[in-house]
Amino acid sequence: MPRVAAKLQHALGLALRSRGLAIETRRWRPHVTLARRANVEAPQFAPVVWPLHGHVLAESRLRPRTAYEVIAGFE
Repeated sequence: MPRVAAKLQHALGLALRSRGLAIETRRWRPHVTLARRANVEAPQFAPVVWPLHGHVLAESRLRPRTAYEVIAGFE
């Protein structure tokens, strides 16, 4: 994982915890979640750029355990 991505993950964790929100304890795999139980205003962060070799649109299913279904992949 690019160093800048690890720094972003750390900064996001600090921001979320400072607002009383729980964060994942699992190893972080870079991805973008557009919304999940969002009922608070998102904090503002400086943009981060890192190389991308493709991406997917995935739906997360939170019950009975978190799982992701890939809807489409793009290169």
